Amino acid sequence: MATKRTKKKKNTPQKKNTYITKLRELAQENQPDACFQLGMEYFNGEHLSYNPERAFQYLEKSANLYYVPAMVELATSYMMARGVERDYEKAKQWAKRAESLGNKEAYSLLTQINFVQGQDESNKKEYQEALKGYQAGDVEETSHLGECYLYGIGVSCDKDKGLALLHEALDQGYKEAAMVIADAYFFDETLKSDAKALQYYQYGNKDNNKESLFMTGSIYINTYQDYDQGMAYLKKAAQYQSDQAAYQLAVFYLGDNPHVPQDREALKYYLKQALQAKYEDAFEFLDFLHNEQYLKDRDVLSLNDFIALSQIAAKTKRPEDLNRLAFDYFIAKRTDLALQYLKEAANLGHEQSLRLLQSLSINKNDPENSLISAASQGDEIDAMNLASFYFSGIIVEKNTEKALEWLQIAYGRGSYEAGSILGEFYLTGEHVAKDTKKAIPLLEDCAKHNNMRSLMILVDCYEKGIGVVKNKKKVELLKKQIARLENH
Repeated sequence: MATKRTKKKKNTPQKKNTYITKLRELAQENQPDACFQLGMEYFNGEHLSYNPERAFQYLEKSANLYYVPAMVELATSYMMARGVERDYEKAKQWAKRAESLGNKEAYSLLTQINFVQGQDESNKKEYQEALKGYQAGDVEETSHLGECYLYGIGVSCDKDKGLALLHEALDQGYKEAAMVIADAYFFDETLKSDAKALQYYQYGNKDNNKESLFMTGSIYINTYQDYDQGMAYLKKAAQYQSDQAAYQLAVFYLGDNPHVPQDREALKYYLKQALQAKYEDAFEFLDFLHNEQYLKDRDVLSLNDFIALSQIAAKTKRPEDLNRLAFDYFIAKRTDLALQYLKEAANLGHEQSLRLLQSLSINKNDPENSLISAASQGDEIDAMNLASFYFSGIIVEKNTEKALEWLQIAYGRGSYEAGSILGEFYLTGEHVAKDTKKAIPLLEDCAKHNNMRSLMILVDCYEKGIGVVKNKKKVELLKKQIARLENH
């Protein structure tokens, strides 16, 4: 055993060194792809120490040898001042050259360069106007100038100078500066101090500023675990129309947090407020509640409550919200209204709604066999539809065994959402015998195909060691993947 461990320690760096040595040799021979790979290694900092200047040199060499991927990276480097002084004109030149050679990324990169350049020029103008106002004794512009220095807007970042200017504005009675200071102490990792953030949020709280109230509540809950104070501030923030606070309260009143007892009426009240404000996360939360109720047999809300909330969501005329309302009406045995909203969703291009309408039209007198026939001959969407109907008892008689069978078929046909649901069931023991050896591979496979549910479940697994060994590096990689998908 000791010998094997010794070999493993020697082999890993040796393989890395051989790889890098080979790249260097090929780069010296002016192999463009080797120059490119070596440059990217200096950027990635995995096999070589991070060195953006050296990375730029190799990328420039590769680009001059007409290697198109290097041209794209070189343009990006000039745009971002990555290993070289920022130069938008040179960035555009290299992006245009890559585009002329057929690179599909180059067009969007050119658009991005133009946007960043415009933003940069706008930031410089913003700084100059703030400076002029400060010199004229304008207290609001004093705060604005502090913000420019704090975040490097049109000027080199100087956080000490930024905070000094913000305090100067605050001392002159400009309370809005306190919010900027508070946010800096809460969000900026180099200044991080929740105690100081709380101190400055109090300025806004005196004026019932909904953002200050929300942040104060969040700090009391997340930092100090003081749920009494935290919930009181969140309720006050919601009272002053903070949709974010209303959403957070709805989540708490679901009862999953041991510090906050379940309260259906409060859940319904605050979720309604967040939906009416069109707070994006509230719509996703309503979907989550639907799944908890109808896929996991959890008693969350009454059917009438779901219909009322889905009606509010459907006012957006987004097809997925209309589809959800149709399902609620199917459960309520209001087929006329269900079909009305299903057709409306289908007319807006909602694939699941369109498929369901087509399936039901096969044999109107025998809807179950119509659905089975469509699912047997169709693809993963038809199979997923039938699985969800068997789970919830919509149109067909509720049958968990058949639901699981069609869920497996849907996954086999390429539905990674179906695979993630199966993975979660095996992980929790919901509907099936608990089996982490089946759960983790299912979730990993779906995560590779960018399924958000699987990614979030795996983050929890690797953080807590559920079915796997705890792995901080894996957690970070999964979180980066989630962030990329959310920003896409």
